[in-house]
Amino acid sequence: MTNYYAAGSLVIDEDNERIVLFKKKNSDWYSLPFGKREKYETDSKNTAIRETFEETGLVINIDTQESPFIADKGAGKICHVWQANINKELTSALQSLCDKSEGEWFWGDRKSVV
Repeated sequence: MTNYYAAGSLVIDEDNERIVLFKKKNSDWYSLPFGKREKYETDSKNTAIRETFEETGLVINIDTQESPFIADKGAGKICHVWQANINKELTSALQSLCDKSEGEWFWGDRKSVV
């Protein structure tokens, strides 16, 4: 897999109609949950899982049958975005550990966003 700078997730609901969007504190923009790779991370799937949890408190399962969308911003800044769904059991068990100070998330209408 290509070296990457950041990774994120496209979290889709069970009905395939809504996606998770995230808004950082003090920002007017919503985006997919994503963030920079940590030095110890060697797989962009792990970065996507960690960043999604840090930003939303949602634990996700990556769809490994789908390749990631790769966005190349130039200068070595490559972002992998993985399709995912929510792991309800782990989210229920771990969501209270999430620091919600980064911002807020909500379900967006997939048809109006994608």
